[in-house]
Amino acid sequence: MLPAKKQYKEEIEQFGALLRKKERLATRVLLHRELGVEANIDYLPSRRPVLTFPKKEISISHSHSYIAFSTAKFRHGIDIEVYGSRALKLHKAFLNESEVKLLAKEDSEQMATMLWSAKEAVYKFADIQGLDFSKDILVTNHTADTLHIYLPRFKKESIVHYFFLQDFVLTYAIQGHK
Repeated sequence: MLPAKKQYKEEIEQFGALLRKKERLATRVLLHRELGVEANIDYLPSRRPVLTFPKKEISISHSHSYIAFSTAKFRHGIDIEVYGSRALKLHKAFLNESEVKLLAKEDSEQMATMLWSAKEAVYKFADIQGLDFSKDILVTNHTADTLHIYLPRFKKESIVHYFFLQDFVLTYAIQGHK
């Protein structure tokens, strides 16, 4: 299902875990199916994926057996997270005190997963290494399907749209309004 099979075989041999190999190959199959066999993806030193052909922005996410990728003419970040208890158990590591209050408003496990996913999407969008999720990525407003995010150290804003689906939450981050 892939062109240049030798190239992909060499690429996936870098990964030890079978799941990571499957994710990488499945992403490449989707990429070529959607954008054509000429599509080529590379990675910046920050590990942010970039399309070298066609010239578009791309964002990729994996969670369990799900893969999400998006392309656009502008920088963005996408994340997919399967629901589970992990985000709720670890919420103190990525939420500040005011964000923890959001967990009491709805299904706390689902909300924690969404907030983790939203911050992952912003991290991918911002492409700034070393961001502290609880101090550098702050939820300033929350509506039924949108979060407004502020990165105080960098004076940047982002908007995150989110969708609760049966097995997972899907989030994507774009530039916020000034």
